[in-house]
Amino acid sequence: MKTKFFILSFIMMTGMISAQVNFNTSFHSIDTNGPLGECILPMNEEDDVFFSDVIECKGSSIEKIMLAVQNWLAFQQMDANLEVKDKYAGQNLLQFKGKLPIGKKFIGTPAAATFVELNWETSISDVEFICRVEVKDEKFRYTFKNFETDRWMIRGDGEGSGPSNQIHWQRVNSLTNERDRYSPSSKRYTEKDNAIKMEWAAYQMEAEMINEMVNSLRECCKEKVMEFDF
Repeated sequence: MKTKFFILSFIMMTGMISAQVNFNTSFHSIDTNGPLGECILPMNEEDDVFFSDVIECKGSSIEKIMLAVQNWLAFQQMDANLEVKDKYAGQNLLQFKGKLPIGKKFIGTPAAATFVELNWETSISDVEFICRVEVKDEKFRYTFKNFETDRWMIRGDGEGSGPSNQIHWQRVNSLTNERDRYSPSSKRYTEKDNAIKMEWAAYQMEAEMINEMVNSLRECCKEKVMEFDF
């Protein structure tokens, strides 16, 4: 009995230790409520947003590349307000879960509802993902995966969050279906049409910031000339 208990305890402890280093990579898709149209974020064979490549860093050691990658991450946290959790940094490996806030908007409550008018700043949307960077002498491989976007709530069939490309089209398709119930000359048609334009603006902003983040990692080992204007 004691032997069985020891084996069970060992298995549980091993699983807990492993969970500290490896991420749960389970992912889900959603019904897009219509066709999945043009996607401006690249996808893999499973239709999930995915970035991966090997970057050559001629003449750079593992230590030098890891320092450049760590500096890249620190800059993203400071400059792009990237939120990082479950970070693991080893001798030749960096991985973490990130949340990238996209854009800014002000929301609030009317004074009639709370007797005090409240206003605060928030992001237009938030994009979560998993990043993994593996380093060897003179090169590193990066992988960004499991992208999920969280946007503002909308009325009707539009979802609030989901895989980045799919959630965009789910919301656009839902709004389009609702818009087309009305006459093009009606006020409701115009409201839904403007909402669709807002979705596209958010999608383009998300893609720009994600690509900027990925491209800055690709360039992290290149020498930079800093110019200061005092």
